Amino acid sequence: MIKKVSELLQKLIIAENEALKKQNIKHAPTIGDMYEGLTQNVLDKALPVNSPLDVTSGFIVDNDGNMSGELDCLIVSSEGQKIPYTTKRKYATDDVVAVIQVKKNLYSADIKDGYENLLSVMKFKPARLRSAILFRDAFQSITRRPLPERYEVNSLPFEIQMLYHALFVEMVAPVRIILGYNGFKSHAGFRQSFVNYLSDQSDSQQPKKGYGPTSFPSLIVCGQYSLVKCNGMPFIGPIEQDNFWPFYCSTSSNPIELMLQVIWTKLVYDSKLEPSVFEDDVWRQSVARFLSAKCVQHHNGQQGWEFRVTNVTDEYLKDSENLKLWEPVFLDHSQFVIMNRLCAEGQLSLLEPDLDSFISNHGYSLESFVESLNTVGLAARYGNDLVLLTQNCVCVILPDGRFAAGENAAGQLTRWMNIYLADRNAQKLPPPLFY
Repeated sequence: MIKKVSELLQKLIIAENEALKKQNIKHAPTIGDMYEGLTQNVLDKALPVNSPLDVTSGFIVDNDGNMSGELDCLIVSSEGQKIPYTTKRKYATDDVVAVIQVKKNLYSADIKDGYENLLSVMKFKPARLRSAILFRDAFQSITRRPLPERYEVNSLPFEIQMLYHALFVEMVAPVRIILGYNGFKSHAGFRQSFVNYLSDQSDSQQPKKGYGPTSFPSLIVCGQYSLVKCNGMPFIGPIEQDNFWPFYCSTSSNPIELMLQVIWTKLVYDSKLEPSVFEDDVWRQSVARFLSAKCVQHHNGQQGWEFRVTNVTDEYLKDSENLKLWEPVFLDHSQFVIMNRLCAEGQLSLLEPDLDSFISNHGYSLESFVESLNTVGLAARYGNDLVLLTQNCVCVILPDGRFAAGENAAGQLTRWMNIYLADRNAQKLPPPLFY
């Protein structure tokens, strides 16, 4: 569904954007109202019929009565509270699913304005938690570690502790999007403009608050180009060996599909939307690495995020635009046997008497075997046990004799198998065996 809906809405946006350009209106507030109205209209079409969700503009208010400035576009799950003698409403933080800052044009000054407007949203703390399952899945997919119990967090390496807290903030905060209908003509130019903005905020002597990864918008759209946060909700930036987290990437994929991905993911995990909305989502978004971050602790006790920029050319970005079909992980026989047990039992003791000999007979040490499953995001060591990192892993033997395993919580593996088998129908080979 997501592919069909996003393609339809993208065509609508392109047509309506061209129509608005031809209005020849010079009054800035009216121009803003037109594009905000267009955004609300498009997002309203992206929500289920008879849904308790609504698309509107208004204000956010917390339990202490503090109120935000007026926000262009909100997706909310309540009617809110009417502000006397106006048509405007205010909404509790817990009832705000997403905040979208709308710009007709998105250039350097607009990036600054949109970022700082959305930054103000982070001051409003929710009174309740959102989906703990979303937090677990995000943490495990990025760190390749099982989610620790709360009492275990302080025993984690410092960088992982800070990432744990950062992802917790991402889980409870609403989705934050800057939507620019027009702007930079160059993918690389858009990236560089954002780097320039961040550089203007940096001060090596006194780090400026509000510019850690959690403060970055979930998505920034500039015409056909976008910057997307890889916080596991749903886009994933696995942490690297030096503990840098590639948390911000850029892409020229359909921006409306990206918007639906980040909004619908929150709604599915909050049980406000059925997982079936992703039933035609069989392609991996093609993204280019942009910003990586690692939390560091200085000798004076100060903590801050160190950033690393990956510079690429427009030629490289153009070459990386092709979509790739999602695939499961392909395994050797020993990996398949162990993964099959994990899928059936949930965990496996690494102290089992016969395990070490079984693994060594296939050319692994215990450490290298665990690492082979960990690097592909399937399993991890937790004390003396091997545990799954997936939510609903499925193992399969393919007709060509290969072994595979993959996440099937949203039907990913099932969809891939349908495509795979359709390609082999002419050969009339037997179907795979599921375990």
